[in-house]
Amino acid sequence: MKDTVKFLLRGLVVFSVVFSGILFSDSKGWFDAPVDPNPHILKRWTSIKNMHEKNQEIDVLVLGNSHAYTGINPKHLSAQLGMTSFVLANNSSIWTDSYWTLREALLWCDPQVVIIESYGLNKEACYGAKPPHLVNQIRAFEGREDFKTKLASTPSLFTVEDMGKAWSQTIRNHHYLWENREQIEANMKRGTPMPRPEVNDLYLGRFVRFTSGLTAESLAAYDSIASPVQGALEVISPSNRQAAGWIADLCEERGIKLMVVTLPMYEKHVADADIWAGYIEDVVQEEMGGAPWLNLQLDTNYTQNPDFFENTLEANQHMTRKGSKNASNSISQVILREWSDELKFRREESDWIELFHEAEGFYAYNCPASDAESPSNIHVMGRNFDVGQLNVLDASIYADEESGEKAKFLQFRINVASSGKRILSGAPLRAQFRFRIGDEAEQSGVLNISKVHHLSTDSVYVFRQLILQELLLLQLDALEI
Repeated sequence: MKDTVKFLLRGLVVFSVVFSGILFSDSKGWFDAPVDPNPHILKRWTSIKNMHEKNQEIDVLVLGNSHAYTGINPKHLSAQLGMTSFVLANNSSIWTDSYWTLREALLWCDPQVVIIESYGLNKEACYGAKPPHLVNQIRAFEGREDFKTKLASTPSLFTVEDMGKAWSQTIRNHHYLWENREQIEANMKRGTPMPRPEVNDLYLGRFVRFTSGLTAESLAAYDSIASPVQGALEVISPSNRQAAGWIADLCEERGIKLMVVTLPMYEKHVADADIWAGYIEDVVQEEMGGAPWLNLQLDTNYTQNPDFFENTLEANQHMTRKGSKNASNSISQVILREWSDELKFRREESDWIELFHEAEGFYAYNCPASDAESPSNIHVMGRNFDVGQLNVLDASIYADEESGEKAKFLQFRINVASSGKRILSGAPLRAQFRFRIGDEAEQSGVLNISKVHHLSTDSVYVFRQLILQELLLLQLDALEI
């Protein structure tokens, strides 16, 4: 008996020494990983906390994985809704992880709407996670900082074998001792854990990765290969199904509107999309109380447009920047249709306007009510006037982060219902102006201005054209389609 007690005591002493050493090493950051050149996971949490400290409310919170943060543009979503939207998504996240992400996010924000993208509602389970998924899961876990929430989530997210890796850089990166001693030396010289990235601009979680679509070669290749994604095989794991119920219950408890979105992949990229949709619909109906669900994978306006999709034939295909703008437009319209009478909008709040007035897409949906209220980056040429059969809600010239420093946008917003049938033809808007370039003499000319589909809705068409900063428009003489 005494020998057993001595053995246990020795074991306890050894464990205490090792555990204390790990805690000390972690507190000093000796085994921290090298600096991530794109620390967007950490930036999201930093930005949320910055906004909380500045009393900037997050009204629409988007959850999901890389499909969400590449496929939804939160600045466009914010502009169209007149609310602040934020994408809190992480690589490879499944819905179990999204639930705990939401739990922690609610410590820092009080959203009116939660949107969850459905690609993480899949057959993967946290237990027995494949190595690439485990790495991403640990990175997402490390991005969170609330001890109680992280502790409560650990059994749902990791096996006993992986819990130490999730919590400790020392355990996770002990192989640096023989593979990367230079990193340990650099960490020891620094003397403190790797600092989190600073966020000084308006960062809403978007991570732009793909700016061009499928090439002709890739499109031709679809005719000779099986669809990379077999929808009939995309069954949903019990743990993800359970997480769907957790998310719905948490949103109901907090009085949050809940919406599900399926962002698309190219039509030939996915086989049996209708069967896959059936799996998701079953969960949405049974576990989420029939929450509104926008399934863009069954919308040919999206799935047949090569410009909307990353140029890859690998299974995991994302949307391009262009695709993300269009998807954000569709999502906004669903939110407004479902809950416009129940939501608080901020488009009249001066602080909100100050936050967003230079952001891309803002002036497609928000025009100052008067010259006295106009920010310095916009000049409104006219409000609510008729030219022939066209009813113009407003005409403006403005510069924003999308136009750049050397150009500006000329924009007309047209009331569809009050402008006759011809506006539905898709023809460009022809605007005749008197203008001057720099110090040159006054001239007259016609601009053909195209409709911008990702900024337009069923009721308002946006026509927009980039023009040079030096171009001074003096007077609008004619406007027609």
